[in-house]
Amino acid sequence: TTAERPPVEHVERPPVEPDFSAIERETELLREAHAAAQRGDARGALTLLEQHARLFPRGALATERRGLRILALCDVGEVETARREAAAFLAAQPPAGLAARVSRSCAGGSSP
Repeated sequence: TTAERPPVEHVERPPVEPDFSAIERETELLREAHAAAQRGDARGALTLLEQHARLFPRGALATERRGLRILALCDVGEVETARREAAAFLAAQPPAGLAARVSRSCAGGSSP
């Protein structure tokens, strides 16, 4: 004897689409931080980078955030902190262009 199963309800679900809003917000924050640094507002850049770290601790752009943070730390004169963070950053094999910028900064030892 086989017990009859109750009918299974079929629930329509929308197709799963990637959530681009998070990467868009990450990108926006990093652009704002970069712009702040470019206009000489390294403290403002650091504030935006800290916001990014709080909102996206393991975000898709975390590596870029770390590199920009090191550069901003150099700009505000926090050389020792920049050097400590750069050692770990460079050991993690970041993208070549960003690694080169960090290496040329105060954190890389090429500046006094």
